[in-house]
Amino acid sequence: MAIGFFLLSHPRELFPSLTESLWRLAALSLVVVVLDLRRVKFPAVPWTVAAFLGICLASALWSVEPSDTLRAVRLYCLIAVFACLAVANSTVQTLVRGIVWGALLVAGATFWTLWLQETGAQVPNAATPVAGFHGNRNVISYTLVLGICALLCFQARGLFARVRWTMAFASMVFLLLTTRSGTGIVAAVVLPVAAVMLTAARRWDPFGSKWAKMAAYAVVVASAAAALATLSSVAALLGRRSDLSGRGPLWDAIVEVWSQSPWGGYGFGAVWSYSWFSASPSAVKAQIDQLSGQRLAHGHSILFDLLPQLGVLGVVAVVAIFALSGRWIFTPVDDTEYSAARWGLLGVLGVALSGFTEPMLAVPVGWFVVVSAAAATQRIGRRRAVGG
Repeated sequence: MAIGFFLLSHPRELFPSLTESLWRLAALSLVVVVLDLRRVKFPAVPWTVAAFLGICLASALWSVEPSDTLRAVRLYCLIAVFACLAVANSTVQTLVRGIVWGALLVAGATFWTLWLQETGAQVPNAATPVAGFHGNRNVISYTLVLGICALLCFQARGLFARVRWTMAFASMVFLLLTTRSGTGIVAAVVLPVAAVMLTAARRWDPFGSKWAKMAAYAVVVASAAAALATLSSVAALLGRRSDLSGRGPLWDAIVEVWSQSPWGGYGFGAVWSYSWFSASPSAVKAQIDQLSGQRLAHGHSILFDLLPQLGVLGVVAVVAIFALSGRWIFTPVDDTEYSAARWGLLGVLGVALSGFTEPMLAVPVGWFVVVSAAAATQRIGRRRAVGG
């Protein structure tokens, strides 16, 4: 799990091709299955995820680049299958522990490049300090945010486990601060607040009183809203541009282009290019570049990255994934179900916070976390259906 999460974080200076990394991941999974000698469970993909991927596939019918759309659908289907298999063949605690170790691998590799820089040694092939082997400090930032989400869901039992938990949390937060990512720092504040309030709500009323939970979640929502409202101030404090690094004009241009095809967009995977997936040049992307006055590879936001690709249909499908993943925390759950419900809420919350300025649904680790959260919470419903 840890190696899989590390590969999905796309350390492009080590493994330039994400497709090759997925093949390595498949080979590693096969070895684990053979050595473990246990029966592999093949889960049902959450219907919300299946619906979203179905819309993505259907968009090939109106896509400006159908071949790019089909390539993108294949890629994200593979990641979704891996996420569902991981959830089906492990407990939630095993899942989040693997994600934590994967995030620590990212942190360790980044610390290594920082150490090489300090000692005057040659830094491997364009791996820069803070950006590490991923080539971009924002990649380090959102990967660590997802690692913190998993860490806040992990139950450390015993003194030694709590010491390790504290060391892991301190390492991730310290490295997150060095990235100077305003969104990452805001998420590092909001997520622990959310985790504390979830724990407090459960302890106030272990049977899940609606009023106790609503009070706790109101604090979380207010904290997140206040934090995002001060994001420009945080950026200015870090010496960054207060206009979110030029994203404002880009988002204005995206809205104008999207308004010409509001319902279905221009095709999944047919507009933007990422370090792990490149779309063919298109008139849609050229128009966005012209209107914004700059050439940015992608939408730099979950919402604005998705709008020109899948329009309103895609946004509604994503909202459904997020809402149904987080809804179980509002219902009475036992300890086993609570672990999944907590991951469902904190996982999508971490993706949403990072997604304010990053295309987290397109990011491989972001998509993995979203699908794993949906799959974990779906098991609650299936468990109750079987029990009932």
